[in-house]
Amino acid sequence: MIPTTPYTPNSPTQHEPINDLPVHTLTHPQLFYPTSESRAFNRVDAGRVFSAAPRLPDEQDVGQGGKPLKEPWEDRKVEIIGKKGYERQVLKAADARIPHPHLIAAEQDKKNPELSNEQSLLRERYVQRLVDDEIERKEAQERRKAKEEAGQRRIEKGRWEFVVKDVQVTRPGTGLDGRGTRSPGFRYGVPSQERKRGQVKIPVQVEV
Repeated sequence: MIPTTPYTPNSPTQHEPINDLPVHTLTHPQLFYPTSESRAFNRVDAGRVFSAAPRLPDEQDVGQGGKPLKEPWEDRKVEIIGKKGYERQVLKAADARIPHPHLIAAEQDKKNPELSNEQSLLRERYVQRLVDDEIERKEAQERRKAKEEAGQRRIEKGRWEFVVKDVQVTRPGTGLDGRGTRSPGFRYGVPSQERKRGQVKIPVQVEV
């Protein structure tokens, strides 16, 4: 799958120089950041440095030297910094950005000498993490629905129910480029679905 070259000290095989390899343009900038030798510097700190975010205080320390207060894969909360109009999201570690952090925890359990021989316990801990993650996702979905319902008014008219939502074609809705999705209309990023293929425009049920 990956080409390999056997090591021959008498006649080494020449490879292409590293300068001829393709380099992604986003990897060109370099950042020199002084760190303390008495404090571990990991991916969590590197993400905050590249995001121009301040260092985490000790009471909110994530994954530093010794036993971490919270593993990086458990820190999935979105953090926004910057003044109004210039907000940006803090770059999280790769362990926190992947969609399946429970697999990291499962591999850590397998490397734990106290749990490596307990297959039933490993399976139980893995299933419990999946259940907790599903509960957390459902709660987040319910919170989003409740927030959406709070901005709507429902008017009962016999067989029909009208849902009214207040909209504003302003800068927060249209964005800096005028194509934000939080404002109505084709001009602001969301085209009409009327002529889209697969749209059902005939009655599919009769209410009596």
